[in-house]
Amino acid sequence: MSDPKATASRRGFLKFALVGTGAGLLQACAPTSQTPVGQIKPATLRPVELPKRFDFTKDSAAQGADQVVKSACQFCNANCGLNVNVRAGRVVGIEPFDDDPVQAGQLCIKAELMGQIVYNPKRLKQPLVRVDGAKGSPDSQFKEVSWDEALEVIAAKFLQLRDEGQAHTITNRTTGRMLRGAGSVIGRFFTLLGSPNDTDVGPVCNDAGGNALAATFGLGNFTNGYGVDPATGHEDLGSAQYFLFLGTNQAETHPVTFAHLLRCRDQTGAKLVVIDPRKTPTGAMADTWLAPKPHTDLALVLGMLHTIITEDLYDKTFVQQWVLGFDALATHIQTQGYSAKWAARVCDVSETAIVEIARGYATAKPAAIFCNAGISHQLGAFDTYRALTFLASITGNIGVSGGGCNFMHNTWPGGLELPELTVKTPSRGEALPVGPDYFAESILTGRPYRLRAVMTQGNPLLASANSNKVRDAFKALEFYVYTGLFMEESAYFADVILPVCSGLETEGVYMRRDDRAIRWQSAAVPRVGESKTDIEIWIALAHVMGRLDKVKPSNYWTDAFPLAWNDYKVLWDEFSSRTPGAGGMTRQRLQQSAEPLRWPCPDASHPGVSTLYLDHPTWYAAAESLGAKRSSFFVTKRQDRGLYPGA
Repeated sequence: MSDPKATASRRGFLKFALVGTGAGLLQACAPTSQTPVGQIKPATLRPVELPKRFDFTKDSAAQGADQVVKSACQFCNANCGLNVNVRAGRVVGIEPFDDDPVQAGQLCIKAELMGQIVYNPKRLKQPLVRVDGAKGSPDSQFKEVSWDEALEVIAAKFLQLRDEGQAHTITNRTTGRMLRGAGSVIGRFFTLLGSPNDTDVGPVCNDAGGNALAATFGLGNFTNGYGVDPATGHEDLGSAQYFLFLGTNQAETHPVTFAHLLRCRDQTGAKLVVIDPRKTPTGAMADTWLAPKPHTDLALVLGMLHTIITEDLYDKTFVQQWVLGFDALATHIQTQGYSAKWAARVCDVSETAIVEIARGYATAKPAAIFCNAGISHQLGAFDTYRALTFLASITGNIGVSGGGCNFMHNTWPGGLELPELTVKTPSRGEALPVGPDYFAESILTGRPYRLRAVMTQGNPLLASANSNKVRDAFKALEFYVYTGLFMEESAYFADVILPVCSGLETEGVYMRRDDRAIRWQSAAVPRVGESKTDIEIWIALAHVMGRLDKVKPSNYWTDAFPLAWNDYKVLWDEFSSRTPGAGGMTRQRLQQSAEPLRWPCPDASHPGVSTLYLDHPTWYAAAESLGAKRSSFFVTKRQDRGLYPGA
């Protein structure tokens, strides 16, 4: 069988061969070191048009696709649409959606390499059980077993600990690679088990931003959207007159959506300010790049707040109508001396720079804030994010197109709501403290109690702080189940290893764009080996628990996990019908849409919300679906404006 990497490269070469030829022609017209500039004829300097572009893969017996499957990229929250070209059941090329105006026919290198994950020779293909070797040793030996055998080992251990009154010592941590809703399925399992410790990737990723948004505004979500807002008919984030980026390098991490913002900036003349200790490709694109001392962003934002308040630059009308606690904030900022001068000393930047950024942000209308892991992975990240929500609030940049607090984080817009359990479940007890490496703390110290069995869908050695401490903990751990695509370092600590599918082998919803927008993707190729999705693994494990459980009847487990849920379409139907704000996000609608659909979207006629808190009937309808109470103001707005005018 041919090397798929070589196949993809050959296809790429054929598709773009003449573009390269054109580039060569342009280069030939430029002056060379052998030709004195004064002797070049003027006609030689005229631009040479590129020749017509030919696609030599079309209808090719080797390279032409016999099927094109619509999918989506899972490598970042830009959520790019993919046309996966398949021939004879194998991926031969990946191309972008052309009809999504935000994506604009673009992909970055990550999407184009997804096929290599499918066919990588090191993929895990069958469940494995440890037979020899020290935990963590690369010389560890595993034997291939059937799925039933592997799941019986796990179920037996879980039931043993539960029957010993130790259910709370069993834990799981999810990862962002899973199908959306997998966390809700796992949470259901742990509710039946009686353990409070089903955790997600948030504490080692970007939870702080979502928590700050929820504390200030009520919803822990990215506030604004990319592209045209159907509610207004106008560009949302691209209409910003001022982009304030803190700790986010979107040129490398989210290049497609960042390119959309830059295209809009070319038309609006918006200012781009990047705050990052390191000059990144994003900083290189900025009008202003400010490099504070690492982990001093909170001081910088406090200095901005002080400047805006003392110079009377805040939006008085917005503050009076919508902001609670402004006087207390102003008093605190001033009495504590959080001036730009103070911040400059803490951040090791000039006072003038902080004042200029504060004035620029406050006076530009509208202005948008973007943050990512550079803020989230600091001590006190929640406080920094919270201060940024204050900054947006007092300047009137909430509930407006082109504004908001657009914190990139992993908070899914509403959990996957499943039918209520019909059985009495055990008390779940005290959960472990939330922290990026608290698993290790618990295992090594026994505080507040010692974890005895851990299952992960990610790579804890890569994701957690203090890798040496985590290695020591997983060496000492009694029982560990690793699920993944490859034999990563963490797998060598495992007692049981379970192979999972890659994105192109799976149907459903993976990532969502940061602006709460999701796509449906179809499985493009057959699964590698005996790999399963994470959801299928937990459903199968529940059924094995039912078979082995000597305390609870079999249907205690099996009724809670219908085998029909192995079909993600069925599971998504449960999600959209039961989850607040998701009633309009049906599978059929997602499959038919070239653009991703934004949550909240309460019914089939609703366009989805781009700008949260916008004074528009579409927002009021969405808020009502999320449980907002009707008020005279709320009712008047909807009656005056009609249901969804212009949507």
